[in-house]
Amino acid sequence: MDEQSLIAAEHRRRRLSVEGDAAGLEAMMADGFYYAHLNGLTDDRESYLARIRAGEVHYTTMTAHDLDAHLIGSAGWIRGVSRVGYRRPDTGEEGLAETLFLSVWAHEDGGWRIAAYASTQLPAQG
Repeated sequence: MDEQSLIAAEHRRRRLSVEGDAAGLEAMMADGFYYAHLNGLTDDRESYLARIRAGEVHYTTMTAHDLDAHLIGSAGWIRGVSRVGYRRPDTGEEGLAETLFLSVWAHEDGGWRIAAYASTQLPAQG
């Protein structure tokens, strides 16, 4: 259990999201999972997985950089910059969002489980 294994879990979560692998994502989620989207929408574990299974949004890319990870007991958090490409099959809308994010993780049953995720817009350049 170290910062590098935590960062590896974040990258794995992103890969599973692009693949639309709801079962893989579910296995990585802690009880009480909470997700705050950039647009203000929030999801718990069940609603987030339902969106993935229904194909409401298809993630075309999901990467993270400038990562800073910290451990606190059996928990950890990561902050960094997220780049997410998406397509909404129902409307055809496509987009790319680059945000600041914070993910909170618990080390349970020998692995990292994501407990919470939130993102916000990057500050204006200038």
